[in-house]
Amino acid sequence: MPTPPAKTPIELVGRGTWPEVRRIGAILRTDTVGGALLLVAAILAIIWATTPWHDTYHQLREFQVGPASLHLDLTLGQWAAEGLLAIFFFVASLKLKRESIAGDHARCPAGGAADRRRARRDVAPRADLPGDQRQVR
Repeated sequence: MPTPPAKTPIELVGRGTWPEVRRIGAILRTDTVGGALLLVAAILAIIWATTPWHDTYHQLREFQVGPASLHLDLTLGQWAAEGLLAIFFFVASLKLKRESIAGDHARCPAGGAADRRRARRDVAPRADLPGDQRQVR
């Protein structure tokens, strides 16, 4: 009796072609997709933390990681909070630098006082406090 041919495993997600990989990479680099992924992760974390499995969520959050010799043995919750804050400010500073070098505020024409005032107005927040006599123009 002949043996049946061996079945090859079915690939659900195979390696894509180079144009597919580039297209998916471009989509994932957009701010909208990043924000949506962050929103979905936050919703899943809230659901997980409020279900009967909340003990596993808290155990994972309190799990300590990092080298103790460098005083970096922090919980995953601390790593997430501090790391996300550091990434946020790093990205914000990169965007500010790019705006000042290559954006709308990169070149103020000589004698263009109005453009320089507009640049200062957009970069520096206004401080209109009660009783403040200074006028920001």
